Amino acid sequence: MWRTAAANRSPTRTAHRPPEITEPRRRNDELSTHRKRRGAATQRIAADAWKADGWPYAEPVGAGIPGRDLTGTPGIGIEVKARRDLDLTGWLRQAVRNADADIPVLLVRPDRYGPATVDQWPAIVPHAVLRRLLRAAGYGTPTDTGSAK
Repeated sequence: MWRTAAANRSPTRTAHRPPEITEPRRRNDELSTHRKRRGAATQRIAADAWKADGWPYAEPVGAGIPGRDLTGTPGIGIEVKARRDLDLTGWLRQAVRNADADIPVLLVRPDRYGPATVDQWPAIVPHAVLRRLLRAAGYGTPTDTGSAK
């Protein structure tokens, strides 16, 4: 007669966790560490690009730290993302929340984009902010701000 592995076990013996239960946890920890490293590297790459273009005090905050992802960019609240999953509206809400009264910017590092392509990473601002920035730069036609007679 065939006996199952469970039937061969003594009832007083303490069961141990099978490898298939502990392996995914170890894998998730490795993924979490990889994501944090990639996030920190992405922030450094972004900060270096901002430094090179006139924000000499731009510094990365560090992956997993709440608030803005870059400091030293007065008037601009930058949220940096290097994730495979895409949640633009959620990330943009986070950028707006962390920017306070400053211009919120979401900077996204796509897969397979590194330091050499940092200038091609998408930067996203809310539509109203884009219009305000374009008008401040001289685009568009003047709006009637006076009262009608």
